[in-house]
Amino acid sequence: MIEITVAQTPEHIKGILELQAANSRAVLTEEELSQEGFVTVKHSEALLRQMIDFVPQVIALDNGLVTGYVLAMDKRMAPHIPELRGMFAVLDVLPYQEGVIADHPFIVCGQACVHKDYRGRALLDRMYFKMKELFSASQRFCITEIAVSNTRSQRVHERVGFKTIHRYQDDLEDWNIVQWKW
Repeated sequence: MIEITVAQTPEHIKGILELQAANSRAVLTEEELSQEGFVTVKHSEALLRQMIDFVPQVIALDNGLVTGYVLAMDKRMAPHIPELRGMFAVLDVLPYQEGVIADHPFIVCGQACVHKDYRGRALLDRMYFKMKELFSASQRFCITEIAVSNTRSQRVHERVGFKTIHRYQDDLEDWNIVQWKW
């Protein structure tokens, strides 16, 4: 039975980093990128520890093995992850209700990944619903960005309930900003 929980131990952090490294855009073939999806940001151990200090990080465990994760962060992390500064800049000006997105309480999914041997089991769904359980009392919605070329991730996020609310381009990629209203 795969357990959905939060990262707490050095082994959890190590497992997240190993899974992230195995699914990095830099190490996958073109075929894997198009069929399996990919992650873009590379976190350090110190950065993950800081993220855990700020908010819980959801993971999937199979007999102690990290088989998936959904990293969460709030606005305090924006300066610490250069790859996400573009998204945060857009959120500062993106109209939403009577104001902009950044005016509202929200949590950001900083990255989501499932081990390739565990895909097709709705683990991402389960991890996102755990995230919702943890944050929905204080946050109105979850926001993340998905590389337009990462069609697998886009499909999975839509299945969970995310809707594309904006598209922008930075120096690296075209991005969809997606929102899951709670």
